[in-house]
Amino acid sequence: MGRGIAAPAAAGNGGPWPEGFWEQSGGTAVWVLGIFAVAVFIGLVRLGSGMLRRHRSNRLLPVVVCEDRGLLGGHANGHRGNGHGPGAADDGRGHESAATAELAAYITEHMAADALGPNVLTPGSGTTIGPDPAPETASSPHGWVDVMKRLAFFRPRAYHVMVHCLSASGRPTRFSVRILYMPKNTVVAAAIMEREPVAPGASDEDARRADEELYERIACYCTVKILADPRSQDRIPRWESWGDDPDAYRFYRMGITAQEEALAANKRRDVGRERTAYGEALEHYHRAAALVPGNLTVRLHQAGVLELMSQFPGVPGPDDSIRQAVEIYKYCVQLWPEHIETAYRLAIARAEESRHPERRAARTAHREPDSPEHLRLLLRRLSRRAIVRRYARTWLPGRRNLGERRYWRQWWAVTPPPSEGGGFSLCRLGFATDQPGP
Repeated sequence: MGRGIAAPAAAGNGGPWPEGFWEQSGGTAVWVLGIFAVAVFIGLVRLGSGMLRRHRSNRLLPVVVCEDRGLLGGHANGHRGNGHGPGAADDGRGHESAATAELAAYITEHMAADALGPNVLTPGSGTTIGPDPAPETASSPHGWVDVMKRLAFFRPRAYHVMVHCLSASGRPTRFSVRILYMPKNTVVAAAIMEREPVAPGASDEDARRADEELYERIACYCTVKILADPRSQDRIPRWESWGDDPDAYRFYRMGITAQEEALAANKRRDVGRERTAYGEALEHYHRAAALVPGNLTVRLHQAGVLELMSQFPGVPGPDDSIRQAVEIYKYCVQLWPEHIETAYRLAIARAEESRHPERRAARTAHREPDSPEHLRLLLRRLSRRAIVRRYARTWLPGRRNLGERRYWRQWWAVTPPPSEGGGFSLCRLGFATDQPGP
C-alpha cells in the first residue's frame, strides 16, 4: 500500500515531500492523510452548517421553557436532581412540581401569543440542546459519533427559561427564574419572584388571582429580558424595543386584554361596557407609553383607541380625542420617519380631523399639511428607490438590524413595480385627492 501511494508522489522531483519519504513512512502516511481528509471534511461540513445557521439567524431564537432541576446541585454520578439529593424527602414535592408545571405552561402560552410567537417550544422539547447535559465519553459505543457531530455541526442556539418553585405547600408562592443562552450556558437574567400577600381571610379565588398575577409578572419578565438581550436586539426593529422594564410590557398586555373585552362587549351590543373597557385600555397604554415612549407598538395602540373612542355617540369632546391621536402620530413620525404604517395612520387621522370645522380652521391658520399632502409623502416612502435605500442601510457596519431588514423586504414584496402602474396611488389607498368640504 505504501508503494502504491509513493508512486505519484515521487514522480515529481523537488515536490513538497523529501525523496524516499513515503517509502520510509509506510502506513503512518496513510493515517496522516486520513486524519487530514477527515479534518477537511469536518471543516467543510462545519462551514456549511455555519452558513445555514447564519441564513436562519434573522429570526428570534427559539425559547425552551422547562423545570430547573439542576438549580441547587444533585449532579453527582450523572444524577440531575432539584437540590434535594437522591435521598431527600418528598415532603411538598408534589406541590412544587405541580406549581412549576403550571407556571411553565402559562409562560409558554404567554410567549406563543405575544412577541416571541412560534419561536416558543413546549416544555421539555428535545429540539434544542438542554443545559447541563449528561457526561459523555468517546469510549461508549456511539460516543465517537457524538464527538464527530459536535465538531462538524454548530450546536443549535436557544434561550432556556428555567423555572423552579421554592415554596412549600401552604406558604406564599415563590419561584426562581433563570434565563440561559445555550449552548454557551450563559446566564442572561435571573430573579426570585414572590406572590403578592393576600388577606388572612382571603378566599381560594383571591389566592388564585394572586397566583395568576405572579405568573403574568414572571412571563413578562422573561419576554422583556430575552428581547433586551444583545443577541436579540438586532433581530427586532428599533421601534419595537421594550427597554429593560417588564412593567411596560405588562401594562401593554393589560391594555390588550381590556381591548379584547371591549370587542366582546361590542358583539353583545353593550355600548356602556365597551366604552368603559376602551377607557381602561387607554389608561394601561398611557402607563406603558410613559415607560417606553419610543415603542411604536404601544403608541399605535394608544392612538388607535383614542380614534375609536371619538366615534362613540354622545362622547364629550370627540375632536379632542382625534387631536390627541394626531399628536401621537406626529410624535411617532418625527421619532421614526422611516416607519410607513405610522405615516399612513397620520394621514387617516388627519382626514378624520378635517371633519371638524374648528380643527380644520386651526390647522389652516398654522399652515399644517392636510391629509392628501401626508399621503403624497407616504407615496415617496413607498417608492422602490426609497425602500432599497432603507434596506441597504441595514447592511452597513453599526446599523445592522435583521428585524428592519425583514421589514423592508416585506414592503418590497408588496410594492408593485413601475410596470404595474408606477406604484401606489392615492385612490388605491382609498383617499380622494381633493380637500374636504367645509
